[in-house]
Amino acid sequence: MVSSSITLSSSLASPKSPENLSPIVVTATVTISAGAPSVIVFTTTPMASPSVVKPSDKPVQSSSVPVTGPMAQVPPMSNLEAVIAGVPYHLPNPNEPLIEVFLTDGSLAQLFSDRVVIGGETIVIPAGLSMTQQLSAGGQTITARPGPSTPPSDGDDDDGGGGGGGGGFLGAIGGIVKSAGSAAGSMGNVGSKALDFASGVGGATAAGFAPIVGTAAKDVGNVVSSLNGAQGAFPANQISQAGLDVFNNAQNLGRRSLDTMLSFNGALPSFESMPVDKQDAMKSKVKEFAQPGGVLDKVSLLKPL
Repeated sequence: MVSSSITLSSSLASPKSPENLSPIVVTATVTISAGAPSVIVFTTTPMASPSVVKPSDKPVQSSSVPVTGPMAQVPPMSNLEAVIAGVPYHLPNPNEPLIEVFLTDGSLAQLFSDRVVIGGETIVIPAGLSMTQQLSAGGQTITARPGPSTPPSDGDDDDGGGGGGGGGFLGAIGGIVKSAGSAAGSMGNVGSKALDFASGVGGATAAGFAPIVGTAAKDVGNVVSSLNGAQGAFPANQISQAGLDVFNNAQNLGRRSLDTMLSFNGALPSFESMPVDKQDAMKSKVKEFAQPGGVLDKVSLLKPL
């Protein structure tokens, strides 16, 4: 059963002197698929204020969440899209496995962090791409561009946030929380209908499955965009390595599931006119995606630490 649950908490010590500064601890628990709750821990250290802290200032708020592990170096953001036949696909992060997608004619394309392979032709994406660019190789053409990134909302940060980027960062977490709820429900619909389509149960058709997977792709796209925005709001060098690993896993699974659903949605309208071998290949891919242990089953914003 697919569920969505969100928990946010924070603690901020109110120091009496700069040398007694304690870190802000922000925890986010987010689950958008069946499985154990997942927790990610971030810490930021508030900047010392030149003014004297008065006794009436905010008291210490306790937190039971420990800060574990060393702080991580946040890598440069990798956020690129390749538009193929009008469908925008997120490219995987460097060092992530390729993502294979169906195109509108039922053929396959392979997506890498820095290139796309279509029809045996490799289209290399220039390093440091910062604007939309049309790229071609061997008669194949794609449009490469920076991927979507939802900027954090300003919001109210009762804890002040100090110099650790608290307001922007908490706003980014809020964006993930907001988009995760919609994604949970729509992905649950995909899970039940995908296996019906793949096996032909109950007369399930491509025409009936297409709008369901299309809605889920839109909702998951909002989650991925919020994740991209959160990455840009990370407090520099103040996120635990364990937290960064969880975030990267969430982002990678989000992009992989999104691209797979986008490819299904793009190819399903032409399904009935495809050769039988391509129909069988697509049904097999849909089944692999939705069955226990598949990408859909693994997808949650945060996997357990």
